[in-house]
This record gives sequence, structure tokens and C-alpha cells, in this order.
Amino acid sequence: MSFFSTLSATILAPAEEGTSNEGKQTLEIKALNTASNPGIPVLLVVDRDTDNAKFLKELAAQTAQNKAARVLVSGVLQLCPAEQDKATKEITKKPKVILYVGSVRRLRADTKIEPEQAIVFGSGFASPQTVYGSDQRKAELSITSGNESLVEEGRWASRVTVLGDASVGTDELTLTVEENREVFFMGNLFRNAGEVNGTVFDKLKVNLSFAQESDRMKKKGGGGRRPKAASMSSQLGDSFEETESATTTLSADDLAAQANVSLADF
Repeated sequence: MSFFSTLSATILAPAEEGTSNEGKQTLEIKALNTASNPGIPVLLVVDRDTDNAKFLKELAAQTAQNKAARVLVSGVLQLCPAEQDKATKEITKKPKVILYVGSVRRLRADTKIEPEQAIVFGSGFASPQTVYGSDQRKAELSITSGNESLVEEGRWASRVTVLGDASVGTDELTLTVEENREVFFMGNLFRNAGEVNGTVFDKLKVNLSFAQESDRMKKKGGGGRRPKAASMSSQLGDSFEETESATTTLSADDLAAQANVSLADF
């Protein structure tokens, strides 16, 4: 089992070389999704010797001239929780997602033409969540995929918190599903950050648009191979933006500052 995603991402910095958990040579590109507020740091990982890698590398190189390019990417998703200082409980790194790119195309800068999105889907084994200090269930599940990290061999991931939505009827399953039961789901990823009674929180969650349980109980699962997409080199030029769009693209630094994210969060 794996989590998958289709999300929009604005590239923030030039590509860097990396290695996947399978030892493959990759490129890593730091980007930002602003479908929710605050925005979500996104680390795009792509096999180095592919058309997708060439395309993303050339787009990322434009950030050196303060040009920020948006892309729509699809692939295998890993969610990484925020990191906290154990002594002070201060959040030292924002939560982020890692997406192993299977397909990519460029998006226009104007979000009125091509809106931000962060769709997550997949399956995993459910753990019901309860109200703090009681046994009362919340319309919320923790779903575990049990897959290996996309970038670190021997480290296992990933877990996501999903929220039932009464307006589309997904709250019923989150309140009644049996623990360790497999659940198929789809929804919108968002970043939930703030402070309650002096305690700072910063988490990634999914608002469910679809949820269905299967007849399987918890056992080991596996992931899948990522498909290769066609080259999108024709989208690299500045002429890609439509002339009727009035949007001015923020620089990478301005965009990151607006979302309260720094490159150190990656």
C-alpha cells in the first residue's frame, strides 16, 4: 500500500542531486504548495536520467533569476511530521511532504486560471482517534501505509491523519470503522498550524471526500513502481504564461516568507 498525490507546487530553488531509498540517482527540488494556509513544503524527488528530471531541473534553474515556476505533479507521496525540540517543544522544522514524481506539467502562475490543489488518495490500516482524556471517538482516523521512506533506506513511513466531513458523509466511517481495518480514501491535504493554551502544533491532515473500508485486517503491504512521463520542454519558456493573466509571480524568497517556510524546513 502507498499514498499517492496530485498537487500543485511552486519551485523555490535550483535542483540538488540525491539518492533514493533504492540507491538510484535522483534530483531533489524544493517547492511549496499553497492550497492551504500556511503553505506546505514539498520536496520533489525525480529519477535523474529521465525527461521529467531534465524538465524540472531547467525550471528550477530559473529561480536563480527570481523566476518562480508552478508545476502540477503526480506520484507516490510520503508525509513527514514536524520536528520538535524535545526540551523546549519548539518546532524546529515545519512538516513537509516528499513526492516521488511520476508525471509533471507546468501550471500558469495565475491561480484563478489554474487553482492550487493537493489531492491525496490511497489505502492503509486505520486507528480510531478519541477525544483527549476520554474514550469518545472523533470523526478522525490515523491511517498507516507501512512503506519505506522514499529517500532513506531502512526508515519506514508513512502515516496520515484523515478527517471525516459530514457534508459529504465521510464522517460516519471515521466514527465506526474497526481498528486495524483497511480503509481506501481520497481527500484534500492541508496544513493545520496554530497554538492552544501555549502549546504550538503544526500538522498535515486530509479532509476526506471519499472513504470506504475493505474486508482486510492489518498485515504487511507493498508499494508500486512509478511511471515515466513524456517531456514537457515546450513549457519552459516565459511565453508559457497567458497574456491575459494579470498575476505577477512572487520571487521564491517572497513566496517562502509569505508561507512562513524557509529552505531549512526541507
